[in-house]
Amino acid sequence: ARGWVGNVMQQTSIRAMVKLEFAYELCCRMAEVTGQGQRPEIVQMLGEVWSYAELTRTAIRAAEADAHEYGDGVWFCDEAPFRALRPTLPGWMPRTPRLDQTDLRQGLEDVGESISQPRSGRRSPAAPAAVAGRGGNPSADGQAFDHLCRGA
Repeated sequence: ARGWVGNVMQQTSIRAMVKLEFAYELCCRMAEVTGQGQRPEIVQMLGEVWSYAELTRTAIRAAEADAHEYGDGVWFCDEAPFRALRPTLPGWMPRTPRLDQTDLRQGLEDVGESISQPRSGRRSPAAPAAVAGRGGNPSADGQAFDHLCRGA
C-alpha cells in the first residue's frame, strides 16, 4: 500500500490548491474594490495566501515529476514532496478565511453602502439585495467563503 499515500495526497493537495487560488483571487479583488491593496497588512495577507497556494502547487509538481511505476502499469506520485504538506496544510485552510475577515470584509461592506446610497440620496432598488448578500444577510457571502475553505 506504499503508493496509496501519494495518490491520496495528490488528490487532497490539488483540491486544496484550487481553494487557495480561489481565496487569493477573491482577496485580491476585495482589496482592489475597497482600495486597500497597498496597505502593508493587506499586502502581507495576500502574500501569505499566495505562498500557501504556490507551495502546494510546487509539491504537486515535484511529486508528479518523480512519479514512478509500482508494477503492473500502476503509477503513483512520489510521497516525499507531500510529507511537508501533511502537517502544514491543515493549518492553512482554517487560517485563510480568518485572513478574509480582516479589514477587507469591512471595506467591502463600506463600498456596498456607498453604492447603495447614490448622491441623489435615493437608494437603488437593486442595491439592498446586492449589498446585503444572500438572503439579506451581509455576512452570508463571508460565510460561504469560510465554508469553502473548511473543505465542505
